[in-house]
Amino acid sequence: MTIAFRMLGSDSDGNSQSTVGPITCTTLPIFSAITEAPVY
Repeated sequence: MTIAFRMLGSDSDGNSQSTVGPITCTTLPIFSAITEAPVY
C-alpha cells in the first residue's frame, strides 16, 4: 500500500502523475487481492 502511494508521489511532473494515477488505482486492487488472498 505504501509502495503504491510512493509511486504516485514519486513523479515530480503533474501530467505524469495524472497518467500514472489511474493505472495504479486500477492495478492496486488486483495486486492487493492476489497478495492478500490465500494461494491454493
